[in-house]
Amino acid sequence: MKIAFVRGPEAHRMPAEGAFIEALKKLGEYADIPVKGDIDPAELAAIIREYDVLLTMWGNIAIPAELAADNGRLKYICNITGSLKAWIPPEIIASDKIVVTNWGDLPANCVAEGAFALLLAMLKSLPAYVRRVQRGGWEPNEDQARKLGSLNGLRLGMYGMGVIGRRFIEMCQPFRPKIYIYDPYVKELPEGCIRVDSLEALFTVSQALSVHAGLSDETYRSITAPLLAKLPDNAVIVNTARGGIFDQDALFAELESGRLRAGLDVLDEERNDRLPTEHPARQWENCLFTAHSVSNDSWGREADTYHGAMHERALENVTRFANGEPVKYIMEMDRYLKST
Repeated sequence: MKIAFVRGPEAHRMPAEGAFIEALKKLGEYADIPVKGDIDPAELAAIIREYDVLLTMWGNIAIPAELAADNGRLKYICNITGSLKAWIPPEIIASDKIVVTNWGDLPANCVAEGAFALLLAMLKSLPAYVRRVQRGGWEPNEDQARKLGSLNGLRLGMYGMGVIGRRFIEMCQPFRPKIYIYDPYVKELPEGCIRVDSLEALFTVSQALSVHAGLSDETYRSITAPLLAKLPDNAVIVNTARGGIFDQDALFAELESGRLRAGLDVLDEERNDRLPTEHPARQWENCLFTAHSVSNDSWGREADTYHGAMHERALENVTRFANGEPVKYIMEMDRYLKST
C-alpha cells in the first residue's frame, strides 16, 4: 500500500518525522511530497493517482476535482483533522471511487467544555470583575451586580445541534436551564429540550445563545442585526463554531453599545479570525475573546497529546483500510454540505 501526503506551502502542521510518521511507514510505503502552491492541478492529480491513500489536514493544498472521475490507484483520502471543504471538492465526496473520512467527533468534548466555560464566564461577568480588581476596585458596582446570572431557569437557545452541541447540552442540563433548539436537520432532540421552528423564534425566546452550527451557504451571515435586536438587554452570546455565521459588524455594534455580552472563540474568517492589535473591542468589559483556542487541552497531559489523539484516529482508519475493514467517520455528501 502506498500512502502520500502532498506538502503545499501552508502545510506547517503536518509532521515530517516522529512517531506518527514511523507508524505510517509500518503500514505501507509512505511519501511526503513537497509541491509549489501554484502547481498545475493536472500535474498534482497525476502525482496523487500513484498512491492508494492520501492524507490531508489543516492548510492542505487543494485536491483536484478531476480525481473523482479518474482516480488511478487512489481509493481513500484520510483527512486527519475536521474541516476539509477548503481542499476537498464536492466532486470527490460524491465519487463512488474514493472514500473520504475526517476525525469525526474527536474534539467534541473540548469544544463543548469551551462553550460551557464561556457561557458561565459571561453570565458571571468575569471579564468585568477582572478589570475592576486590576484597577484597584473590589466589590462589583451596582451595574455589574445587576448583570450577574445563573444557568438555573435560564432560557438558553442553541443554534445547531451536532455532536458538539449534544455534549454541550449534557454539560448544561444538571444546572437546569430551559433549552431551546433551532436545527431543522435534527429529527430527535435530547429529553427536556424544546424545538423552535425559526431563528426569529429562537432569538425571541432566548436570554443566552450558544452557536453550534456549521458554516455553510445556509448559515453564512445568518445572524443579523434584526435577530440580535430581539435578544433582551444583557443577553449572553457564545460562539465556538465559526465567526462567519454572524454579521460581525452588527454583533460588534451591539457589544460596543454595551447592550449584549459575548464569549467569542471565533471571529469572521474573512477578517483572519482575529482582532487587529488596536481594535477597541480588546478593551470592552462585556466581551471575552479566546482566539480560537478555548478547546485546547494540552495541560496535564504528555507533550503533544492532543495532536497524538488525532494522529491515532487517522492511524486507526488507515489500518482499517489496509486490512480491508470499513473505515469510520465517512464524509457523506449531506454532512459535507452542512459542515464548515
